[in-house]
Amino acid sequence: MTTDFHNSNFFKTAAQAYMVNFWTALGVATALVLLEWLTLVFNNAFGKYIAPVMLIAYFAYAIHATILYGFTSGMSAWKDDKNSQKFMWRSVMFFGMFAVIAIALSFVGLGIGGTGDTGISLAFILISTIGAPIFGAALVVWGTMLPATVAGEDTSFKAAWQRAKGHFGYAYLRLAIGPFLLGTALTAAGIGAVIAGLPVDILDQNGQFAPLGALSTLVINMANLFITALTASILCQTYLRGQNTAPAP
Repeated sequence: MTTDFHNSNFFKTAAQAYMVNFWTALGVATALVLLEWLTLVFNNAFGKYIAPVMLIAYFAYAIHATILYGFTSGMSAWKDDKNSQKFMWRSVMFFGMFAVIAIALSFVGLGIGGTGDTGISLAFILISTIGAPIFGAALVVWGTMLPATVAGEDTSFKAAWQRAKGHFGYAYLRLAIGPFLLGTALTAAGIGAVIAGLPVDILDQNGQFAPLGALSTLVINMANLFITALTASILCQTYLRGQNTAPAP
């Protein structure tokens, strides 16, 4: 790969790594659609909460490996790298961290506004204005342990803190103008589609499979995976900036 991932624009880095792993992204996005359908039909908790996180973490690993080492496909690194399982559980930890923050703020919003539309709207506002910035700060401070896991370097919280020193503003600003803004725009588009009556659900009102809704969900999943690639790009570049030299493959 010819891109200087250390110094190039993080959008460009994410886009190139995403295209290198496009078929992996499509496979993961399709699997997420299938999981959502199975969850709706069989009400399976694993398929609803755990399996999607693991699939997204798998894709995130492929992006990290591509950016750090320039593999033709990060998926090939997954099969050979002993650190892949460590990466999986580190990712689950960060998903869990955000879930705890979101659940706590949801309780506050529902407690103040009630369980109706007012409470739900307030919870969403609290998560967006308070939860996301807090999680973003935590991701900047400790998130470099994810690329460090791929690189086989020190993944402790102390080492991540040392790498983040001097680069907090660099990473936080990019998380704000990249993944956060794109995620907000995607959420707004989804809400707009629902208001407009467009098919966005896998099952129709009669509980039958809705092909157009499944296709919409697939597109949304692909967009969310690009947001994952953006986040990985920022974390990898922050990690590389925190190192004296880029890690050797």
